[in-house]
Amino acid sequence: MSFSPKMTSHRKFRVVFVFSFSLFLLMANFLADPFLQPLRVYTAFASGFFLKAVGINASVRGSYIVSPVFSVHIINECTSLFAGGLFFCFVLSYPAGFHQKTIGLLSGLPMIDFVNTFRIAINFMVGCFYPSLFTYTHVYMGQILMAIATIGCVLIWIFYVQSDHALKHPLLFIVRVVAISSMLFYPWIWIQRLYVMFMDVILFHLFGIFGNTLTFPHQHTLYVQTFDLVTLSSLVLATRQVGLKRKMIWLTSGFGMLFLMHFLFRLGNVFLTAYQFEPAFKITTIIHLAGQFLLPVMIWYGMVHSGKPSAFHPSR
Repeated sequence: MSFSPKMTSHRKFRVVFVFSFSLFLLMANFLADPFLQPLRVYTAFASGFFLKAVGINASVRGSYIVSPVFSVHIINECTSLFAGGLFFCFVLSYPAGFHQKTIGLLSGLPMIDFVNTFRIAINFMVGCFYPSLFTYTHVYMGQILMAIATIGCVLIWIFYVQSDHALKHPLLFIVRVVAISSMLFYPWIWIQRLYVMFMDVILFHLFGIFGNTLTFPHQHTLYVQTFDLVTLSSLVLATRQVGLKRKMIWLTSGFGMLFLMHFLFRLGNVFLTAYQFEPAFKITTIIHLAGQFLLPVMIWYGMVHSGKPSAFHPSR
């Protein structure tokens, strides 16, 4: 039994999915901010409720969660909006029946929201008791774990649609992805600064051609937008029954595409900070979200479905 739909449906699905999620990102980022405030308030309330349930002295003030020793502000990227949007667009685009899509949305979207609420609460507790670790857990759970959780919901739903597959397979795959991403996260902490500096050297010389001398401060501990490389690597390496050569080909292609996204992100930051070009903020946000969610999923999905359709199963 093939994991994928027929090849014509498969191609149509990819086009519709990429288009719909790209449109979703544009709409969500250019939507007037007050329209998304209720979602931020809800996210803060749900996380605050969880924290109080486990005995943490925290209160919610609008989109803020505060305690005597720590506080966080819930922004759009802290909500389940984009992870849920990815799942929503995937399910609607995938060739399945109306009943199956309805079941998927009614079960998957609350699960993604629960995972997001849980990770915010855990991060808040880390900030209260181990503040030096907050930046690291915030990036891992927010950037990598949420993408993995969304893909996990997608896989479980696909295996529900193709009911002859056992549920344990996608769960084992997700466990492998989490384990590999945890191992790759630490070394990337040390590499990512050099990676960003390399891009900045290119930008320095590029702008120098036009007589502009730029200074690039590197004061951030973590460059959040680069950690989608960890997500992609984990997905590819955790997939069994794909040969090492094909994995390396797709990883190399994926790294190239993500490098381009990261370079455009840095370029947007230059226009924002050096030239006060305000629209660059929303543009870089879209680039970052596409790199966090869309590109890793589509590159991995492309690898899974490259070659002949067979009894291939990504999570055996």
